[in-house]
Amino acid sequence: MSARFGLPTCLAGVLLLAAPAFAETSVAPLLAGADRVDFVKDVQPILKANCYKCHGPEKQKGLLRWDSKESAFLHGGQSGPEVVTGKSGDSRLIRRVTGSGGEDKMPLNSPPLSAAEILILKKWVDQGANWPDGASVKDAKIERHWAYVKPAKAALPDVKDREWCRNPVDYFVLAKLQGQGLKPSPRADKATLLRRVYLDLIGLPPTVKEVQEFVSDTSPDAYEKVVDRLLASKHFGERAATRGIQRRVPR
Repeated sequence: MSARFGLPTCLAGVLLLAAPAFAETSVAPLLAGADRVDFVKDVQPILKANCYKCHGPEKQKGLLRWDSKESAFLHGGQSGPEVVTGKSGDSRLIRRVTGSGGEDKMPLNSPPLSAAEILILKKWVDQGANWPDGASVKDAKIERHWAYVKPAKAALPDVKDREWCRNPVDYFVLAKLQGQGLKPSPRADKATLLRRVYLDLIGLPPTVKEVQEFVSDTSPDAYEKVVDRLLASKHFGERAATRGIQRRVPR
């Protein structure tokens, strides 16, 4: 008899060796045969302890929530539904927690699930993956990162002076001005417009000849031709380099 612990030394050793087994079975019962798995009692605690951190109300990595039956069964994450009812071998849930099928083992950066926990999940899926509606979050929202949101063309705002608008951007500019009770400035004449684009692109004003040629050019793409010519000019590169130097000079 051990004087300190009050147990035979051999019995104490047996208990220490058996400790891991007791710890594992205390997390979840080892189910056998046709034992039914209860979602609320057996499955949900596993999901809550291991999955909610990344797939719950605060964060939804991969567009997946494990606190929502609808999210897990119908929508699933980016790769589709996570559970194939009655087929644990075909369910991504089981492949992820076991690390099979060439996929990373879940949960990431956390201790893996125990054998008992994986057994419970497998049996739950094979037994039909029963998930009571009352144990699921209703109207679970998925916060989608902007990169996963399909771009949609915005409808043009309603403006009073539609004739002022030459392109879709003008509609938004005019709508903003109207909202502030302002009117757009008068349209610049062709000579002023040419001077502005010259100074902006190459930093030099147009010559008298260039102004006359532009004013007399009545083609619908007259302005576009000037812009293309200035962009192809070596002076455009000089202007761009000068702007870069100016940005780096302390003021």
